Amino acid sequence: METRTTSFGSVKKRVTPCILFLIGFWISTSCQEDSAQIDLLQATPVNALILIPVENDKTFQSEIATYSPVPHASKAVDLVERLPLKEGKKGLLSLHRVGTGTLFWVYAVKRNATDWQAATISSFEPKRRAYSKGSIWEWEDEAGSWALSETGEWLVLSHSDILAAEAIRQLEEENGNTSYTHYASLNDQLAEGGFVTLNLEDESPLHVTWPLWEDVGLPDDMRTWRYLQPGSLHWTLKETADHTAKIAVSTPQFRSEKLAFADSTSARVFPGWRWLTPSLEWTQWTAVDGRMEFNGRSFAIQAQGVCKFKGRDALGSLLSMRYAPNHGLKITHWTSTQGLEAHNELGLNKPLSVHTYFKTVGDYLVACRDTFQANQSLAYLSDSRNMEEEKAYGHSVQYLRSQPHEAQIWWVCRQDNPDAPWAGLTYRADGEKAYWSASVLLPKS
Repeated sequence: METRTTSFGSVKKRVTPCILFLIGFWISTSCQEDSAQIDLLQATPVNALILIPVENDKTFQSEIATYSPVPHASKAVDLVERLPLKEGKKGLLSLHRVGTGTLFWVYAVKRNATDWQAATISSFEPKRRAYSKGSIWEWEDEAGSWALSETGEWLVLSHSDILAAEAIRQLEEENGNTSYTHYASLNDQLAEGGFVTLNLEDESPLHVTWPLWEDVGLPDDMRTWRYLQPGSLHWTLKETADHTAKIAVSTPQFRSEKLAFADSTSARVFPGWRWLTPSLEWTQWTAVDGRMEFNGRSFAIQAQGVCKFKGRDALGSLLSMRYAPNHGLKITHWTSTQGLEAHNELGLNKPLSVHTYFKTVGDYLVACRDTFQANQSLAYLSDSRNMEEEKAYGHSVQYLRSQPHEAQIWWVCRQDNPDAPWAGLTYRADGEKAYWSASVLLPKS
């Protein structure tokens, strides 16, 4: 895969992986300005999921506005547009969870970094609440509801009045930055460019937020594996040489013990690419060195996955699959899985289910509960393709090229644009270290 680093310069960020995922922020800073970047955390509410320093707001807007694998990227653009930066000044975007899981962006800038004045929002008849060190302005416009904390030194803008109030409280108590000081590498990572993801060993809403599926996170059983890592990770932003995809790749870091099983299996080319068809909604795959048995015959398994296809009703069709090249079976019609055994050799807490019926499709063993639904939705990129299938094949190859050549875990889901249908996240382990890669396909300009 040929890639090039985008010309966003160096950035400072901190993220609870989003991947993710995750991605799409190019902002230039210099190493000499580290203290200024960290200083922006003073007004940033604690426990951010994502931090994105912004220096050139016009560059930021043009790059993040479309097809970014970061949750609610357009909302982040809205914030930056409303507090335009003076030349050479900086702001800091951060993503936070409010309540049981709702996510909101926050944008913090020094008061002297922007020309914003209260008169800017006077036509929206804002409400004002006074605090000892400042005020909170609240108003509505065509983009929704807004809350802005204003002190003599800071402006903190959000769609959430709760986060605006938290920013004021931190500034009053001089207690900002407290949730970030224990990330020993954060200062250096923020100076490197791209963005930084933070420790997600515990539950985080970003696990279920990206990759996006119908504006919510993928409902797969393995969601808690996403973005796991100790400490923090720096990500490098790239774009494929043919401009067909945006990519973010994390630096190798000591991998999470919860994903230690990946050490026991070799990395592989994405085994589910032949299922990236117009009827597929999302898919999750794990490399597995194991065996299956059927009626006394044993054969090797190299990967297992779950595919969610569109169906005749809202539920669609959920199929489990095993990738077993050279399995030697040929079962063209749905057959009872009564004689089929799949061992959980990795000791996973949630091994892949063996559904009621199965058959073989190429190198795959496919199992389902409802054969009627499966027959209506099941699609596979064969070597012989019509024009529609050839287009889907091209998209699947584009996505394949945007990811690491080999890995151990993959999540892929459909995007809204049929000319750029795929976005996803990949995990690659190599000994004690591992890295993540997130990518989104881009429509042709």
